Amino acid sequence: MVAPKKKAPKIDQLVAEGRRWRRVETPRPWKPKEAGDSLTGVFVGWQTRRGREDTTYQIALIMTEEDGVKQLRNVSGTVIQTLFQASCITPEDKKVVRIVFRGWRNSADAQRTYKDFDLYIAEELVKRP
Repeated sequence: MVAPKKKAPKIDQLVAEGRRWRRVETPRPWKPKEAGDSLTGVFVGWQTRRGREDTTYQIALIMTEEDGVKQLRNVSGTVIQTLFQASCITPEDKKVVRIVFRGWRNSADAQRTYKDFDLYIAEELVKRP
């Protein structure tokens, strides 16, 4: 014998139960304009994007908050990816990070330019008795 299926609650019923709705938005890219610009927030993970010629690359996802409004921002670039890997932090760590744009640099062979960053991680201060 097959168990009877449970009926899904109707939308009107869910709304009447006092649910609050949150609009979902895609992450906005952080595009620093000049050296010294910074972004501070919680590192929440990575997202894979498709590049040119069937390649993929990773972007860092940072949850920011300004004037009480939370917003997911993304930061891309080989330098920022390398810095996050070197830091050994994971999204589960829920670490507050600050990314500072150092400016545009020329590659060693001068064939291309790239974004240069510094990455800072907030550390918990130990309170002494």
